[in-house]
Amino acid sequence: RKEAPNNPPVSANMTGLASVPSNGNCKLSSGTASGVTNSLAALSDRLIAVFGVKETEQNWQEMDEIIKTMTGIISSEPGEGNKGELQEIAWRCQYPLVAALQTERTRLALSAMELMAALSNVLRDSFDTLYDVYMPPLLRLSERANKVFNTKAQSVLLLMTANDPHRGCKYHVSRIAESLQSANKILRGTASEMLLSIAKRNKRGCVESDTHHLHAMIVEMTIKCLMDAQPNVRQTGRLVFAELDEEQRGELIQRVPLNVLK
Repeated sequence: RKEAPNNPPVSANMTGLASVPSNGNCKLSSGTASGVTNSLAALSDRLIAVFGVKETEQNWQEMDEIIKTMTGIISSEPGEGNKGELQEIAWRCQYPLVAALQTERTRLALSAMELMAALSNVLRDSFDTLYDVYMPPLLRLSERANKVFNTKAQSVLLLMTANDPHRGCKYHVSRIAESLQSANKILRGTASEMLLSIAKRNKRGCVESDTHHLHAMIVEMTIKCLMDAQPNVRQTGRLVFAELDEEQRGELIQRVPLNVLK
């Protein structure tokens, strides 16, 4: 079998990944790593190695098996004390996991999305350090015409916003604002659902700092949804409007025709 290179190759679509040193394994810095974390670290070593060579008919099932095993371990052992170690594993294994999210193989991509969901459920607001790595490929999946891909990606994105309504809110809002500008109607639909998820949990901004800025952005995005060409986005916009606080609704009513709220 071909020896895996020290650093997995980065495709043109993966150039936005955060730069981290990778020596081909996921050894943890902590000397007190739990048995569960050690198991995940060993699986991560295998994951990096198998993704270090080109995906083929011969090796993609092994990739899928490793990811599914990691998901099972993370889901069954959601210990608070493992969060830091789990963050490190997810960070160090960004190249193979993003590659799995970008594959054309439905089963492998779905397995990677299930792993993202498991990580979000355990890390919750501690996932915030990983958003720049994993949210962009999930958003790209959500805009695809393949309903299996976009439905699953949307569910994972909504889970992330639900699991981290405060610390990650500022990041989510900026991504939603970008996505609502897209020409892709499926992505705009996903973005509007994410905005609704945030509005339900934050009546008045997301964090203590920059509250006024976030308040204004949420109003702007709601207007964008209400004026969208797609009926489903407009309908979600009306649901967002119903969740806004009195000041936000008052500001919005001054800026849009009343018929768009009916």
